[in-house]
Amino acid sequence: MVLVSLVTVDLGCGTYCRGDIGIDIQFWFKNPYDIPELFNSIMGGLNPLCDKVMSDLNYGLPLRSNSVDVIVARAILEHLLRPYELLKEVKRVLRKGGVLKLSVPNARVSEADWRDPSHFFSFTVPTIRNLVTAVLKVTKVQLIMNDEEIYVEAVKW
Repeated sequence: MVLVSLVTVDLGCGTYCRGDIGIDIQFWFKNPYDIPELFNSIMGGLNPLCDKVMSDLNYGLPLRSNSVDVIVARAILEHLLRPYELLKEVKRVLRKGGVLKLSVPNARVSEADWRDPSHFFSFTVPTIRNLVTAVLKVTKVQLIMNDEEIYVEAVKW
């Protein structure tokens, strides 16, 4: 029997990392209102021993093509100048059958989304579904956190 280890990458991990590798532009920031454990059931548990890579997600992913099984991206797409370009990079690095687990603030109800000056984009259920569908096959869309966030799962076909 051969055991295969899945490779999980957390994009925009900050001080919290889910999986084997965390990629972010900074690792010191902690949102005082964030409770990352609330997302363990859908995005996986925290891994304090993950490898961290400092990189600006606006300029591609520092990973080999077809090298990742799962990518977790919680509340980062709205901060990027070119979210579609990042999704194309996600497709490049995911193996066939690899999964993206993504969440973004729900612009229809999240006051934090409207007031955050670091947000370049706002998303609703239809807009995030359309954006992700342009690159990957969307398998799940659901409102979470009292409808404050939109959770999307998609697979590389």
